[in-house]
Amino acid sequence: MAIFYADERLELLEYDHYWLSDTPDVVGSKTWGNGVVRMTTWARFRERESGEQLVLVNTHFDHQVEEARVKSAELMAERDKRFGRRRVVMTGDFNCASGTSAAWKALVTDGPYQDSWFSAAERGESIDTFHGWKAPRAGDRRIDWILHRGALEAISSKVCTYGRDERWPSDHFPVLSELRLVD
Repeated sequence: MAIFYADERLELLEYDHYWLSDTPDVVGSKTWGNGVVRMTTWARFRERESGEQLVLVNTHFDHQVEEARVKSAELMAERDKRFGRRRVVMTGDFNCASGTSAAWKALVTDGPYQDSWFSAAERGESIDTFHGWKAPRAGDRRIDWILHRGALEAISSKVCTYGRDERWPSDHFPVLSELRLVD
């Protein structure tokens, strides 16, 4: 799960990966009935200008097995403890709806995270993020999320529906959020 970042703005301090399974440190492991190997990548950065640190986490949950999604969320919430009180931004294709799914509830309702879609002061039009190469459609089935915790404030959040000539760069529309470091 790639994490792209602006090298001129952020200094990479450390990073690692783990697999969404009962054996997360075993490369390529899968144990919850999912047919596809799923994983998480995390990276800790220092903002060059302020010296402040934050952790970025990126993941991709299983698309078929609900139990795998819930256990993935529980594993991530447990592994999240290693970051202490640091600011954390978690992004991913969670393959289940924000606000209602058991995986979302494990990370947000029962966990330490806020969903930037709901916490942002300004929000764009509600669009389903999975579109299967079709035109945008209004809806609240957002399976791609940006979560945050710690001293971060969500300024805005929106679904980007960019395409050209009815072609899109992915079968998902990305969620874009502007977050601000706060004290």
